[in-house]
Amino acid sequence: MKMIAYHLDFKRAMWKNDYLARFTERLKKWGYNALLLEMEDKFRFAEHPAVSHGEAWGRAQTSAFAAKCRGRGMDVIPLMQSLGHLEFIVGKKEYAHLREAPDLAKHIDVTNPDAIPFLTKLYDEIIAVVRPEKYFHLGGDETWALGNSRRCAPLLRKFGRGGLYLRHMRPLWEHIHQRGLTPVIWADMVLSHPDILGKIPKYVALMDWNYWITNEREKSILVWGGFGRGNRWFNLKNLNRRADRPFRRHLLKYALDRQTRRDKTFRAFYCADALHAKGFTVLTAPASRCAGDLIGIPLSSRHIPNCYYVARRGVRGGKGTLVTSWAVRHNHPETNLPAAYAAVWGLKRKGDFDQRAFWKDYTAGMYGVDLPCFGEAVAFAEKGAGIPFLQAHILQNKVKTAGKKRCPLAKPLADFARARGGRRATRIYLESILEDYEKAAVMFRGFRRNARRNAGNFDFWLEGIAVDGLLIRAALAVLKKSLPGERKALICALRRVRRQTARLFAATYLPQSVQEELKVRYEVIAGSLGVWSR
Repeated sequence: MKMIAYHLDFKRAMWKNDYLARFTERLKKWGYNALLLEMEDKFRFAEHPAVSHGEAWGRAQTSAFAAKCRGRGMDVIPLMQSLGHLEFIVGKKEYAHLREAPDLAKHIDVTNPDAIPFLTKLYDEIIAVVRPEKYFHLGGDETWALGNSRRCAPLLRKFGRGGLYLRHMRPLWEHIHQRGLTPVIWADMVLSHPDILGKIPKYVALMDWNYWITNEREKSILVWGGFGRGNRWFNLKNLNRRADRPFRRHLLKYALDRQTRRDKTFRAFYCADALHAKGFTVLTAPASRCAGDLIGIPLSSRHIPNCYYVARRGVRGGKGTLVTSWAVRHNHPETNLPAAYAAVWGLKRKGDFDQRAFWKDYTAGMYGVDLPCFGEAVAFAEKGAGIPFLQAHILQNKVKTAGKKRCPLAKPLADFARARGGRRATRIYLESILEDYEKAAVMFRGFRRNARRNAGNFDFWLEGIAVDGLLIRAALAVLKKSLPGERKALICALRRVRRQTARLFAATYLPQSVQEELKVRYEVIAGSLGVWSR
């Protein structure tokens, strides 16, 4: 049976049991048959209690959840990181000795002899509790800083970055394989260093994640590694001029075909095709929530077709698919449901994505009534995507860099105004976004009145619009230098919207997680108004 999985990411907020049960029951009804459980510090490790969050699950609760899911016919696949994205461990002072470098609080030190035994003990504890049936996901993505420390320099010179990655990951794959499970990794790093593909055991499943594909053919393609740094996009002209030797040798031919010569488009799924041709088990991964989202609202115009096409490719041409939902983006999972539905909806259809048919089917199934303007309301609500200070991770960074003596919106807003062509053009742009938010809010309130079921879902859309709108209002006051006169009204609005978030999120998240979400959403606004949230 092909995997159709959804990503439960608990690295930020911890969900309440009753909400989690309702959410997973809906997924099962739609056609999902597996859940990827990324708990990070929300699991209470017996040997390493310092890792655990205050609301972490114990062994009994985790085991009971996994058993209940299996009883519904849904496998539970644990995800535990193996190299990068380990800030929930090495970011803590108790485990700072495992960092690659003192200031690199995400990577584990691949030269430390304790690293592999430390990780395998964590894996074994999770496996014993969750009891996965087939897969164990080891992450392994976005390790761009690997080997940058002084102690890793000799190994980097000897093996190269791809070889160093392979040297660390191989014993972890072997450990999982010996436990009778298939190790799964994100494919971006092996695609960044395709020369190591021939050295990876074929029992390792590769998950080709791409959150930008929105069609079967693309005018430009993502090239992992960007020939040395992160990832980059190339059209045919740029690719022919700048492609490096490993990419040309291993991957380029899978991106091109006869149609490329006619219309200069690429095969969108060339990475999956290349991995499959090299004999690997391949799964795909689209996103219902990822980079580029607003803090309150996801970028549905991209996520929905992305889930439609990428999930369909994984199920029809590979071993399955996983719809990711990255909690670091902070918009509520209730607003990610259209994209999650698009993934399973696409499995029953042929041809290109039909937006009108999708919204008709989604709203009829979700709300018991056809809401033909729902897609238009969602488009209004996601306006402003790409504005840096409307994205959660950038908001958090601005608080850290500004401190409590400076307005955290001042610098990002000034930078944005320069990029937009000046203060006046920026003001007009931001005011137009507020108008679109008001249109969306009016429409969502109308939908709520007309819904025959799940009417409460609209409250999360309205909350997201309110948060993003308040950020825009605060930014406009800073931009127009009218903050002293508007400060009182904005503080009142801050308190009102914050109460709305607290009440709404308390129905889905545990108390500490609610407070942490409130801090992320409102600290920049509070700091800009001089009333730092508590």
